[in-house]
Amino acid sequence: MNLTNSATGQSLTIRADNVVAGPEGHLLVEAMFSKLVDLSAPSANLAERLHPAKAKAFEWIVAGQCTSVVPSGREEGPAALPAGESLRVVPEVELHVNRPEGGILVRRFSEFLDRHKELLERGACGDVRRTIPLAGFDPDAEPIVREMRDGSLLLIVGCLPPLVAENDASKAQQFDMNAFGAELEKAVGLPVLWDDREVFVVQRPEANTVERIRQFFGNYWKSRGKPWWKFW
Repeated sequence: MNLTNSATGQSLTIRADNVVAGPEGHLLVEAMFSKLVDLSAPSANLAERLHPAKAKAFEWIVAGQCTSVVPSGREEGPAALPAGESLRVVPEVELHVNRPEGGILVRRFSEFLDRHKELLERGACGDVRRTIPLAGFDPDAEPIVREMRDGSLLLIVGCLPPLVAENDASKAQQFDMNAFGAELEKAVGLPVLWDDREVFVVQRPEANTVERIRQFFGNYWKSRGKPWWKFW
């Protein structure tokens, strides 16, 4: 899904979890889940679990700086969305969070706009001590690592499968969604929890864990897509 900020001219590509058509326009929906934390709790900061590119796109929509989106034809939402045709969107994004006791809690991205801006500007906010950018995996939506104040790491990937694989048949063939989590865990050398589609957690990282993650993503596509650790 392609979005352009009407005020700045900047463009972003994201993959929406769902798009709901209504009389006032199309509503973007982000589904969020965690095995570790109760995201439905009032204290939960959902902004820290969103990839910066996706959160920035949501900011544009909420601020009224992006009133339409252009589906790419590879969205996770309804297959009926017409690729390449501009769709009018409403100035809000819904975050659908699974409740531990069952059911779904609906939050709005506008509730987390200030937290998102602080994370974007400082890389730190609330439970996030710092944000570490990575490179080499997906140029339009590179992964990030968020170092949490409890010592754990949140690894947030922009899109899975990566956006770069959409227009590159070789990379599309190399990427295996079913094997990705095991490959990442082997490269890290520690337990890695696949906590949501685009969120991974290392609960007890070691001193070299961030560097191992950096090497995994930086070398992922080299030598026909074999990650660096496969040559050991």
